[in-house]
Amino acid sequence: MRKEFTVRVNDEWEATAHLDASEREREILAAGGKLSWTKQQAQDGSGAAPADD
Repeated sequence: MRKEFTVRVNDEWEATAHLDASEREREILAAGGKLSWTKQQAQDGSGAAPADD
């Protein structure tokens, strides 16, 4: 899934970026990284399989 978004820094700098990531990769990013995501999965009891990357 590809998503386009705008990055702004202190209203002084702006750039358009593209993120090409799977749903799982987006979940990992939203959780703050792979370690945080794994800990969250363990706490939730969802038993997610380890990432293969």
